[in-house]
Amino acid sequence: MGRLRAEAPEGWHVPSDAPARVRVERDGVTVADLSLLGSPAALRFPVLEGAVVAVTLPVCADSGGECRPVDLRSSPLAGTTGRLALAVARAAPPTGGHGRAVRLIDFAAVWCPPCTLLATEVLHDPENAGALAGLQLETVDVDRPDSWTLKDRYQVGGYPTLIAVDAEGGEVARLVGYPGESATLAWLAGLATTRPLAELEAGVPLEGAEAARAARRLAESDRDAAAEAYFPAAVDGEDLRIARLLVRGERADAEWLFAHAPPGDWVFAALKAAPDRQLDAARMLPDLDPVLAADLLDVLAAGPGPDPGLALRAAAIVALEGALSGELEHDKAHVGYLADLYAGIGRLDAGLALFAPYLAAWPQEFTWDHAASRLLLDAGRYSEAEARGRTALEKAWGDQRLRAVQPLASAIAAQGRTAEAVALLDEVVQTTPAPPGELQVRTHRYLATVAALRAQLLTPTAP
Repeated sequence: MGRLRAEAPEGWHVPSDAPARVRVERDGVTVADLSLLGSPAALRFPVLEGAVVAVTLPVCADSGGECRPVDLRSSPLAGTTGRLALAVARAAPPTGGHGRAVRLIDFAAVWCPPCTLLATEVLHDPENAGALAGLQLETVDVDRPDSWTLKDRYQVGGYPTLIAVDAEGGEVARLVGYPGESATLAWLAGLATTRPLAELEAGVPLEGAEAARAARRLAESDRDAAAEAYFPAAVDGEDLRIARLLVRGERADAEWLFAHAPPGDWVFAALKAAPDRQLDAARMLPDLDPVLAADLLDVLAAGPGPDPGLALRAAAIVALEGALSGELEHDKAHVGYLADLYAGIGRLDAGLALFAPYLAAWPQEFTWDHAASRLLLDAGRYSEAEARGRTALEKAWGDQRLRAVQPLASAIAAQGRTAEAVALLDEVVQTTPAPPGELQVRTHRYLATVAALRAQLLTPTAP
């Protein structure tokens, strides 16, 4: 076996816990494909005469706030053991003036279904390469400690989040969630003429339709106060009503949208404001893409009333199965949700069986074992939940550990081993990197839920 050392240029570094992919290729054929986690200074690879070593790993600025994937390739190997050094060239700085989008930052997680769908259908689909022309794409693994600074800087709280930034790193626009391929491509196409979000936050004077569009963009980016400032000057219509619904949650705006707006993901906020309008929401189903349709059916199934909504959940399964392509890379985005729906109609084992091909294709991801542990816990199958939970924790990294330990500890406690469960929670918290308190990142939320679970396990239950 040979060892590879990745050398970053001055001002940059390769994170010590970086995920790396090492491929050994010979005569155009991949003979080894390894996904590794650990120090990139000592990546190991099989040595084959005439082969080429290809490595994909992240490189981050020492100043913090920027990480990007880098692809490296060696010259053909001589077939001897030893060390191989690959230098990471300094990335060319973005071009373009202030205010124009030149970089696209993708905040994503391996366990996040819409993140996978966004990557598969848009960001890494060769057919959509033209939509990203002129934009430097960077993907941030939100579970890693080296993501904290960037998430805090751009106030990222949900995944996926796409943020277009200018040459100075100023935010131009953001897209939270995955609205589907067509809508995402339309958003990308509009970046060339999109007014930077910073200008809108600063309160650049706008009137009429422009003010309404600005209010909606700000509301969809969780900038409620800035959105409110545009309400008085905005023309009434779909953009203003959606903005006001997101900021204020008033029933009148939900009623107006049900009566006048085309189907869209605003329906979820509208149902919160007007929960009795389920029938109006259901009438939108034929016009929604399969993923939104399944989401809406699941929300409707959980609505008020004694019936658990088995028929609606079954309909959600049918809708979501209609989105499957048969390609694992694409369908990976849906399988966890589909398994939840199967469990919701009493077919847990059928749901668990869905994970098998994904476990085989991505054996190092915690996603499938974590999902199985949670479903088994909910079903009261505690010993099975513990087994899958331990496997998930072994595979997890960064923030994932804080998520994986919760169903595992709950399963252990449910079997009468509360002290062991609490000790495990403490161990994971102590051995998982935590961000400084001033950084507003999801890790704090995960730590809080672990602390709440710990307190719950230690609270005596009434006889």
